[in-house]
Amino acid sequence: MKKLIFSLFMLILVLFLPVCRSIFGEEIRIRVLQKDPTTQFAAEELARYLELMSGKKGIADIEPFGEQKKFSGPILQLGLFSDFQIQVDGQGNSELNDAVYVKADHSQGIIAGPNPRSILFAVYRFLEANGCRWIRPTADGDYVPHRSIKDLSANISDRAYYKWRGNSNCGTFTIDDVVARIAWSPKVGLNVFLLEFMLPRRQYVNYSSRPYPSLGEPRNLSDIEIQAYHDLSIKEIKKRGLILHGVGHGWTTLVAGCSENESDHNARPTPDPDKVQYLALNKGERSLKNGPTFTDICHGNPEAQKRFARCVADYAQKHPEIDYLHVWLDDRPNNTCECEKCTDQIIADPYVRLLNRIDEELTRRGDKTKIVFIVYHETLWKPLHERFKNTDRFEMMFAPISRNYTESYPLEIPKDADMSPYEKNKCKLPKDVALNIALYQDWKTIFPRNAFVYEYHLTWHHYRDLGYYNFVKIMVEDIRRMKKAGLDGMVSCSVGRAAFPTAFPFWMYARYHWDPNRDFDKLAKEYFQAAFGSDGEKARNYLIALSNDSVYDFTFKTDQDKKEGIRKLKDAENQFRKFLPEIEKHKSMEPSVIRDSWKYLDLHARVYFKWCEWRIVQAEKKPGAIQKQAKQDLVDIIAQTEEETHPVFDLYWFYSRMGNIKTYKPSAAAKKTGTP
Repeated sequence: MKKLIFSLFMLILVLFLPVCRSIFGEEIRIRVLQKDPTTQFAAEELARYLELMSGKKGIADIEPFGEQKKFSGPILQLGLFSDFQIQVDGQGNSELNDAVYVKADHSQGIIAGPNPRSILFAVYRFLEANGCRWIRPTADGDYVPHRSIKDLSANISDRAYYKWRGNSNCGTFTIDDVVARIAWSPKVGLNVFLLEFMLPRRQYVNYSSRPYPSLGEPRNLSDIEIQAYHDLSIKEIKKRGLILHGVGHGWTTLVAGCSENESDHNARPTPDPDKVQYLALNKGERSLKNGPTFTDICHGNPEAQKRFARCVADYAQKHPEIDYLHVWLDDRPNNTCECEKCTDQIIADPYVRLLNRIDEELTRRGDKTKIVFIVYHETLWKPLHERFKNTDRFEMMFAPISRNYTESYPLEIPKDADMSPYEKNKCKLPKDVALNIALYQDWKTIFPRNAFVYEYHLTWHHYRDLGYYNFVKIMVEDIRRMKKAGLDGMVSCSVGRAAFPTAFPFWMYARYHWDPNRDFDKLAKEYFQAAFGSDGEKARNYLIALSNDSVYDFTFKTDQDKKEGIRKLKDAENQFRKFLPEIEKHKSMEPSVIRDSWKYLDLHARVYFKWCEWRIVQAEKKPGAIQKQAKQDLVDIIAQTEEETHPVFDLYWFYSRMGNIKTYKPSAAAKKTGTP
């Protein structure tokens, strides 16, 4: 009898618990009005963060698509604009142009976007309006407040100013690093992720094999493992509805008869002997000795171009997951074929001819893949003769890699810009920003649609800015001026682990793409308060001072330049010393995401103090033994702290941009005290 009573009690509990929870406000229903995977993921993310806010598992119930059951508690509905008859001014193409609409009061309302990706954006904006913050693109970089979820409200109607907003897989990393960065993208409103190379072997191997001073154990990765990582990256991108761009350099690999996994910068494949004829003749030979990404094809050979076009079409059909397929030439200027067949004086002419062949081949196969071509290196100069036959197939990407990063895009394009004539294999890439823009504008006379720009603010220049602050103003001003320059957004060739000491540059990059008219100081204060808590303004002023003391050019052309450079470096050392007690006060701060912000300031001070010491003795031309010891001290502190700095500091990329420090090894003393 007791068992029967207990069983009846449990049955009643199971049947009526959901009703009781809804009546007493202990549950939120999430109603999904679209059945695509991205909207479903948006619902799962909303439920996950509501659980983190409340500290209660199962507090948010996701109603399966199509099952609208009676529910007396608050309901948050997730759907497309069309589900709610919502219109946002200037929206345009609902597939590409992103917008968000949130209208919720006391946890009841709607969260919507014109496409599934935008629904996910809207979820994060709703969470942000209720206290969440996205501090760093790391696995543990979110701030989630502990609060009641009964009274969540937001009223947002907004659309992204620029169409293209994204990052690439630049740098070196583990798969966890890549996934964390992909996951962060929609939280801050970025919609594009570029996975460069057919197989990004270089990025994984240059971390795992530890070809830099490190106390970590090197590990060899197989191509099978790297392919699995690459596939997982794609899965994570598609799950969030992000626009996947792919490949770029490396097509010469396939033209030469080699495999896809031999297509990155580190590859040195052996070409098929029958296909060597398709390679560029450069310095008297046709070979892949410089690798496929630094070797062009023989564009004067029609069979070479036909083969290239077939390779691209084959790849497009094999990889339909890629939304925009990038077809770039080799990654080295002045590398064009010099044989008697290659009579074109401007490399852009055979490039456009090749692109037209690719379009024809894809059209013949009924393939609608979009192709991205690049205005970069020697293709900065537009073609003299060739023109696009089907502009709808293509998107233009402007990549001014040689530009000066101490000044922003010009407000006005000079009418008399000195566009020096192109000289085959003798061209000098322009450093002047205005000249780069003028060359791009010249391309627009034959391809009038606005391009997006591939930029390098966070590729190497950031390492010289000690506070990660002043260079952000240049980047932000570029973003503000893009529209005037005829550009509709940016994809950043940014090192993924570039948040040392903060992710302020990444965060501002995303914010200004959505709204370039925001006030810089107001936004900066918002970020630093979120990242560092109530003393965020102290951290901001400290990093501003470090940026002001940064030295960007160590060539020191005059004695006065050297004197001023040494003064700045010594002043930076004093800034580190003065602020350490403030850092110490916050080392045990809660929550952990804010505590980690202060931890990274501490690690940054320890590393860059040694960096300043080395630069000072180098500038002062101290005896060789002193300079050597300063380098060793820098290498040792970096190696000792690598495990802690890993999520935010790409050591391989840092070393590769900082001279010959990479040749040093951690000392015996470092190995005793280090934490590999």
